[in-house]
Amino acid sequence: LSSSVRLQGSVTGDISGKDPNMYAYIEPSANPKNYGGKNISAYAGSTLHFKKALKNNRLSIECGIPVYQDLNGIQLNQQLTLNTSWSFSF
Repeated sequence: LSSSVRLQGSVTGDISGKDPNMYAYIEPSANPKNYGGKNISAYAGSTLHFKKALKNNRLSIECGIPVYQDLNGIQLNQQLTLNTSWSFSF
């Protein structure tokens, strides 16, 4: 069994320009001002290494929560991230 902790940050700029065929006034997702922002998330995870029954298999689970968010325009805040993976090495 192993565990991990990490921080992940991202900065995404807004979109410059717009498509004249999109109706940004009635559709918020088509408005280029509603894109981008800053985000820092903290993650904790565990990996279980199987030795006998499922030799060379690993099960990993990682959960993350945002610790800082500053989003541009109208966007949904991130609440929780859950990553899982099953791997086999040979």
